[in-house]
Amino acid sequence: MAKKAKKTKAAPEPQGGWKGKLLEAWQKFGNALESSAAKLSWKRPSLWLAGFFHPEETYGKEGGHATLPELFGNLLIFYFVYSAIFFAVLVAVTSLVPQAEADLMGFRKPENILWTGISLMVANTAVSALGAIAMFAFIYIAAKALGGKGDYVKPSYFLSLVLCGENVILLLFALAGLILLAPTYLVKGVLILDLIFMLGAVVIGIPLLLFCLAIILYSIYAYYIVVKKAHELSSWKAVGSIVVGMALVWLVNTVLEILTKSV
Repeated sequence: MAKKAKKTKAAPEPQGGWKGKLLEAWQKFGNALESSAAKLSWKRPSLWLAGFFHPEETYGKEGGHATLPELFGNLLIFYFVYSAIFFAVLVAVTSLVPQAEADLMGFRKPENILWTGISLMVANTAVSALGAIAMFAFIYIAAKALGGKGDYVKPSYFLSLVLCGENVILLLFALAGLILLAPTYLVKGVLILDLIFMLGAVVIGIPLLLFCLAIILYSIYAYYIVVKKAHELSSWKAVGSIVVGMALVWLVNTVLEILTKSV
């Protein structure tokens, strides 16, 4: 009697519709950024982007690098570069744009450029890095309270990759938006040009804001993947760890802001 042919499981069909197109566009966007970063001689941005776009795969590949010095290194290097870029943009904007327009853009001309640069690249770097370390600690404490099995260092290292990758993308889009919207601040007084540049600001600005919002929402998902895998938690407990951790960060920041204003 002939044996029945063994059924083979068909490969899953690619998802169609707008969701499939959106996912495909997101994958292409991520691949393009990672490919560009891979061409740099400095490999850390490529690692940050891999941690952001592929948190689970990166967790499996980069576990041996999850040390406390690497965790601090990610945060200090990123925030130092971020502060240096912000300082350069601050100097450029306040030098080229009238102060009233610079105020609208959120830039205030420094009274002492040298001191401002030092404080940004030293104090801002240290405070931002410590703030991230504190956020990871709060997430760790919440995860342990909910039965998490991981330690502090390994999950925090991978959370730092997500954080740095997220902020690299947000920084790129902020710079792109600043460059694209610069004419709206540089050209004033000609009605037709004002109208054209205002329309351009709406057409460019709204999609940029929506895309930045999508990046932030995806980063929360990436945090969830790391916490769930590192601490071997259920989905709801992983979500709870992140929510509680971020809520504690918000609470501490609010209290510190109130205390600072009252002094």
